[in-house]
Amino acid sequence: MKTRDPASVIPDKDGHLELCISGTTDSGPARCLEPAVRLHGWPSKAKGDVTKFQYLVTGRLDGATLRVKSIHRWDDDRDKRAPDWGDGQNDYATLCPAPSGGWRVRDAALTTDAQIDNLEFAAAKLPGYTAFWWDFSRTPSGGRDNDPNHATANLMVDHDVAGARAALRKRWGGALCVTRSRHSSADQQRIFDALTQLPGFIATSGKWDSIDCLVIADDGRLQRQVDRRFGRGYVRITPALQSVTG
Repeated sequence: MKTRDPASVIPDKDGHLELCISGTTDSGPARCLEPAVRLHGWPSKAKGDVTKFQYLVTGRLDGATLRVKSIHRWDDDRDKRAPDWGDGQNDYATLCPAPSGGWRVRDAALTTDAQIDNLEFAAAKLPGYTAFWWDFSRTPSGGRDNDPNHATANLMVDHDVAGARAALRKRWGGALCVTRSRHSSADQQRIFDALTQLPGFIATSGKWDSIDCLVIADDGRLQRQVDRRFGRGYVRITPALQSVTG
């Protein structure tokens, strides 16, 4: 196994080195947040004040212990950081295809900075609301930030897409995309709660209509389990320790 991202290495209260795959405490003596992975066989040449650096570590996972085979001391100036877990899943892209003729403003009087500031609050009161976001990717180079004329309002509801679209059209005259989510907000919260019971659970990150779940390790069984339980593609399992091939 190898660490997906560089992580701190800190002695626990008994002096045993731990790999802080869940991060470190913000105050007091530096400690790994739980869950952490105990390290066995740390190279003697790398001993000393290991807490000054972060490492990529390769080894064999034996229960809650990683038996170290090799380490790489991370250097931000030399090394290229891999994307953070879940990166690319939580972007602000519009989910609807562009309409015939392209996105356009339908009512200039309802396409103003006031709508940019307030539409999300109105959307959140609609029946079945699950998510709202703005997509400003159509803003031309050099254009002003948050320009309503180049903004697409994205709303997600768990039922009655047509009703939600009609309700929001009364408040917004620009580009609008309304889609249906697979789960209600309440169901999504129950899924979040269920994921905390997975073996090696570390954290979750909610997306518009999906969830990223970070765990210590997965040989594929956890991903298959959540696919069966919550629907394929709804939960993405990301292991902090990844398999090494070859």
